[in-house]
Amino acid sequence: MRRGQLIMAVGAVSATPMGNDVVVQDGPVLDRAAGGLEQWPRRDIWVDVFVSGETTRLRGGEATVIGNYSVSVVRCFQDGIPGSYESLAISLDGSCAHEAALHSAELLARPNAGLAMTRWS
Repeated sequence: MRRGQLIMAVGAVSATPMGNDVVVQDGPVLDRAAGGLEQWPRRDIWVDVFVSGETTRLRGGEATVIGNYSVSVVRCFQDGIPGSYESLAISLDGSCAHEAALHSAELLARPNAGLAMTRWS
């Protein structure tokens, strides 16, 4: 964020405040009142990306430009116990290379976020 404007976001962006102009929501929402367990695990999943009043629905592997932002979806939320958050790359055009943001989102989407623990003796 810079002066209240999103510059770049990667990873589980639906769980991250991104200012007033950009919002990401996972879908579909489970309707627990209508037997939510019958809807689980969800088979058709997506993210809705809201940028300055414009909305676009994207699925894993899709990318688009919305307003001044490049958006790439590495994966959507995956149901499970405990489940896996989505991994997106969002970057403001002209602020940074979107490819760098996308590569970061891809690294975060790996099992254990591509990180390994090493014991130092």
